[in-house]
Amino acid sequence: MAAQLISQAKAVGMTLVWSGIGSAILFKLVDIVIGLRPSEEKEREGLDITDHGESAGLPLKDGGKLGSHVFVLNGANAAAQGMHWSAITHQQAATPLTRDDVVMQRISAEPAFVNEMKARMHPGMTMVLTDAPLSPDKRSSKDFVIVTTG
Repeated sequence: MAAQLISQAKAVGMTLVWSGIGSAILFKLVDIVIGLRPSEEKEREGLDITDHGESAGLPLKDGGKLGSHVFVLNGANAAAQGMHWSAITHQQAATPLTRDDVVMQRISAEPAFVNEMKARMHPGMTMVLTDAPLSPDKRSSKDFVIVTTG
């Protein structure tokens, strides 16, 4: 019985080594032939544009800068009809402060995107809007990123 167990353990070990070496060779071959990652230039421009010819960004109705804003969705209370946004805004000292409702009105989006957002809205939801540059390793330098939980 011990001999059979040792024999099977050797077979499992050889299978792991064989599949590991084979996978490494195929991995390297694919990397050489077509590449495993897009170029840094494509990542900076945004893969939605370079690969699909579409922009996933949310255009501003009047152009210009957006600034950085954090919105929190609050539930209904006695003073408000339905849910409403509370905001924390950060702008450079030389930039005049923009009212938060004006920031929201400047953003335009496709109806499908708006419907997706509405389906995920709930009290306590946090939304961050910024035109500040993000690092390229996050792959979101020009893209709009939605992160949800649950």
